[in-house]
Amino acid sequence: ADLSGTVFVDLNRSGARDAGEPPRAGVVVSNGLDVVRTGADGRYSLAEGPRGFVFVTRPAGFDCERWYRRDAGDFALTQSPAEEAFFFVQMSDLHVYARSGELIEEFGLGDPWWAPSTLVSWFTLRRIEKMLVPRFSLDPVEDLRTALAPYRDVSDLGNTAVYLAYRDEFQREGSELGNVRGKIEGALEEIAALRPSFVLATGDLVLDANRAPDPALESRVELYRNATASMGVPVYSTIGNHELRGVGRDDISERDPDYGLGLFETTLGPTYYSFDRGAFHFVALDTHRPDPSQKKTDGWRWNRMRDEVKHWLRRDLEAHGDRVKVVINHEPFFGDPSWPLEPDELARYVVSDEGIFEEQKVAYTLNGHVHSNGIQRGEHTTHISAGALFGMGWYLPPDLYPRGYRLYYASGGQLYGAWKRTGEPLLGFVQP
Repeated sequence: ADLSGTVFVDLNRSGARDAGEPPRAGVVVSNGLDVVRTGADGRYSLAEGPRGFVFVTRPAGFDCERWYRRDAGDFALTQSPAEEAFFFVQMSDLHVYARSGELIEEFGLGDPWWAPSTLVSWFTLRRIEKMLVPRFSLDPVEDLRTALAPYRDVSDLGNTAVYLAYRDEFQREGSELGNVRGKIEGALEEIAALRPSFVLATGDLVLDANRAPDPALESRVELYRNATASMGVPVYSTIGNHELRGVGRDDISERDPDYGLGLFETTLGPTYYSFDRGAFHFVALDTHRPDPSQKKTDGWRWNRMRDEVKHWLRRDLEAHGDRVKVVINHEPFFGDPSWPLEPDELARYVVSDEGIFEEQKVAYTLNGHVHSNGIQRGEHTTHISAGALFGMGWYLPPDLYPRGYRLYYASGGQLYGAWKRTGEPLLGFVQP
């Protein structure tokens, strides 16, 4: 099918082209594979793309509320203040969910009906211990005691009893201990109050879509959309591995339109796209690839671009050769030995750019996924990872690992960054 339309400047912000509203030439439009620029009349024409989207690269100095379509049509640009320098925020790994008990229910920290609770809790505690001690050099039982201290005295209880008391308090309705949702919402309010030009949300936006039941998943996606919409600033979202719907469920067919990438596309739009700000060109990537050689429950790779994404990435970067290029992606393009990961885990998480970044002179990548901060400076590209807004909530207690986000100031073709813990006034600066 031939998909065509016009990119124009929406002077009265009506969303439709009215008399006297001028076309905008030279704007990049894509179908997710091919990349074209609009002509002098603002027109573009494309074939149907691999995922059925047509999307516009929002030019510097313009916004576009409806920046992607599932059909042919026009794109209405609205003018915004020109930015020689600007401030933005990267938040990553929010893992939003509605009820405190969902974390325990979905990730095996609860007690199955067929086993004594003390026995299961003892094994769960040993599992937590195995994860925490080598990664963080922490004593999980003492951390559980500390986390419980504001609620009750557990100093005279044994290890398993401490775990049971912690689990009960974590799941108790109204308990502040398990109020991750409240802390995330508070962090978003804090970020919005800083009045950034925009916010990057680099994946794992919801607790889990891989195996979550549909009602829980719907509430999480709605919670994320409402919470970010209420910030009052543009939020650019990228897909994380936890947004791959149903890949851990045998009751969902791969032909289901919301399977895998479908959930993100249905609710948030294309999983890869680009936009311009000032002298910078931002590229949001999707490095999740189905792998038929694996079983359905884990039949996706998290560190490989699909062929159409690689093709589009080259074409998009070539079309913006005069700009400072910043790639944003959930999974990182580098490994930091300080991250709490085993070597084999690290190898699974690191994405290969397959030489494209050097070829196209990508200046920065901004990543998440590992819930840890890190930086690596290469000859052409500086890679930066942001710790999680969620902290290290997979392990108990949920505040074991710092929660926070990154602040960036873009000026003179460079990014200057700082890590900010939520609720604290102190910054950890990153040398530009």
